Amino acid sequence: ACEDAAKYFADVLKKGGAMTAPVARSRFEGRMAEVTDAICLEIARWGKSNYMGHSWWNSLCNGCLTYIDKRVPYLIGHYRTHNWYPSIDAPTASLTGVADSELVDGDEVAENATITLANADKGTVYYTLDGSDPRLEGGDPNTGKAMVYTEPIKLTGPAGLRARVLTAAGEWSAMEFADLNG
Repeated sequence: ACEDAAKYFADVLKKGGAMTAPVARSRFEGRMAEVTDAICLEIARWGKSNYMGHSWWNSLCNGCLTYIDKRVPYLIGHYRTHNWYPSIDAPTASLTGVADSELVDGDEVAENATITLANADKGTVYYTLDGSDPRLEGGDPNTGKAMVYTEPIKLTGPAGLRARVLTAAGEWSAMEFADLNG
């Protein structure tokens, strides 16, 4: 059960949970938009000094955004040292033969496109196209639905791609998620 909870945590972190940079950044930018006018008016009320003003506020906010962007890799490293995050990276999905084409949720892909999964050198890559997890609760491969990746995957329509790496030592990666529209 503890291993299942750790995998769920890793999946949420990988998928777009509250701690991922895009989600945290969006949340912070929303708060910035709510308070920027009030902060600037308060600064004007007390008089502009060398340290305070609209540019000062923007500089502070941009510093926080930079921190958010750099924080996630640090957190993953920290979680790995405590065995809360897998030591191997999740596989990445890309269009076969197209440079810099890593796929993300909602991408439009042509029908009959082929998808390549990377990171197979770390172990066996299991994947599904119906949105189900290739790993069963408890750690066994989902042999009823998951397929072993051996060659690029030809899509025939929309797909809920889910993929994980299973090492020879029995460790699963976090899950790669890509809901693709064809």
